[in-house]
Amino acid sequence: MVKEQLIKWLKSEKDIPVLSSTATKVMKMAVDGATAQELARVILKSPALTAKVLRLVNSPFYGLSQKVSTIQHAITLLGFKMVCNQVLSISIVEAFALKKKGMFDHKRFCRDAFCSAVAADMIARECGYQEPEEVFVLGLLHDIGVLVMATYQPDLFDTVLAKKEASGQPMKAIEQEILGIDHTELGEIIAEQWCLPPAIRLTIRYHHDPDQVVSEHIHAQKLCRIIYLSDIMLEIFRGEDGHRTAQFSRETKRFFKFTQDQINSLLNSFVTRVKGLADVFEINTADIRDYYQILQEANTKLGKINIEYDVLVKKIHQEQEKLAVESARVQKSEEKYRQLFENASDGIAILDPDGKLLEVNKKFYEMSGYSREEIAALSLQNLFSAHDVDNFLKSLGLLKKQGALLKPLNLVAVTKEGKEQNIEVKLSCLCKDGSQTGFQAIIRDITHRKKEEEIRIQQEKLKAVIEMAGAAAHELAQPMTALLGITELLMLKITPEDPNYQTINTIYKQAHKMAETTQKISRITRYIIKEFPGGIKIVDINEASKPSLNDSNKKTSFN
Repeated sequence: MVKEQLIKWLKSEKDIPVLSSTATKVMKMAVDGATAQELARVILKSPALTAKVLRLVNSPFYGLSQKVSTIQHAITLLGFKMVCNQVLSISIVEAFALKKKGMFDHKRFCRDAFCSAVAADMIARECGYQEPEEVFVLGLLHDIGVLVMATYQPDLFDTVLAKKEASGQPMKAIEQEILGIDHTELGEIIAEQWCLPPAIRLTIRYHHDPDQVVSEHIHAQKLCRIIYLSDIMLEIFRGEDGHRTAQFSRETKRFFKFTQDQINSLLNSFVTRVKGLADVFEINTADIRDYYQILQEANTKLGKINIEYDVLVKKIHQEQEKLAVESARVQKSEEKYRQLFENASDGIAILDPDGKLLEVNKKFYEMSGYSREEIAALSLQNLFSAHDVDNFLKSLGLLKKQGALLKPLNLVAVTKEGKEQNIEVKLSCLCKDGSQTGFQAIIRDITHRKKEEEIRIQQEKLKAVIEMAGAAAHELAQPMTALLGITELLMLKITPEDPNYQTINTIYKQAHKMAETTQKISRITRYIIKEFPGGIKIVDINEASKPSLNDSNKKTSFN
């Protein structure tokens, strides 16, 4: 609601009341392109303004070699645009220096705007900006939204200031919360009402965040960076934030590639430039300290902090030494145990007398798949397959009676995901003062070992079968050779027309086929099977008898 009221008021007014009619006319003349004579006539209507312009022109700020005594002469020497900027600067400062109303301090606002303008002018000249006087005016105007808020919504703006002081939150966020609009957005609307160029409007809108201005708007981007840096420079000399000097150094290097010598020169000469112009603009800068003074105060505070810090550190160190001496033996023992416990290659579990899990190591979590929270609600027997739970409980009971077990338990564990794994469990008692306090279980995953044993047994069986097959083939080889010879001889003694020829020929072919099969059996070096319907599996003689890589080494493979 407040936002709408402010915007409606701004759009309904022909002139913004915070500026004088002379400043408004000069601003319009700068936009419309009036003549030098027209500008001089407007200035001369105000003797006070005329005197201030001439005083500014003749100040060391411009360093002119001759004294300027007329407005027309000033325009001739400095140019139409520069004198327009002078008039605007003087008029803006006069408009800002109003009587304090509510919590908002117009005089301080005026001083800060002036100092920010001087800083902006210095930065602009250092980075080679063509029109530093334009930057000076923009330095005065960039927070115009603050002045409008404080002037036309004083009660609500007092709330903004109070919350800023109490919470330390950014001013823009508080303005949005209470007024529905922040000073940068409001300032942009005012700039539009004044028909200011887009680059100036963008600078007023984004001077707190210059990275928001895209590189396509090169002019606006440079202006925005200059005003952003001028505000940081102002905060350095107000002494409100000890980190601003480092920020100023970092950001000037990022934006304009300034050297540290350039940065130091800006900071060292700032107060001199401010005080040199303050009299012309009738600004009180008594509380603006020079950079050397700021560094001295910072060093003094840092020294005091360091002394207090050293005393505190010494005291803490003494207490820590006492504590270290008292707890060294226990801590060393605990750390050693903890390292061994956590880094063990086997799973380790500490159980209470009823078999409930009290503590487990990292390997145990990995093996079981349960989290720390889930494990806390389980007993060790909850992790075994159903047929092994009784075996474990019986072994636990036996351990309680005997105090030790002769050999480890071979059990089947079930992970959280339901996967079975073969494990070996070594159980031992934990005792204190001669009484059993619980048990320790060391669990090793032997699934791989079990599989290797099964594979080894199967290979031994297969090897025996293949050796028997080779022996049988050897025994059949000689009868097959004799049978082939006899049938071949009979076929030579009779003609194909003989009724017995076909029978003998069939016997010969089958005997030849059996001889080939016998030879293949004798050459079997690998166990390769093929499947038939009904789940029947037999050795694939053709594949198993083909030469393999291992044949060159005369080794038999049982994969």
